[in-house]
Amino acid sequence: MAAQSIDSTRPRTLADLYVDRDLTQAQVRRLVALLGLSVPRGATAGSDDKAA
Repeated sequence: MAAQSIDSTRPRTLADLYVDRDLTQAQVRRLVALLGLSVPRGATAGSDDKAA
């Protein structure tokens, strides 16, 4: 099991908790959104309409 090989002095992270779980794409999207890591659609770095 991967969790046993983790250094015991390092705090556990979400990655440690989910390392052995099979998540659906919907679950992954939900976790990313809850963590605030997602970029709203239309707000990507390459879409700067004011520069044109």
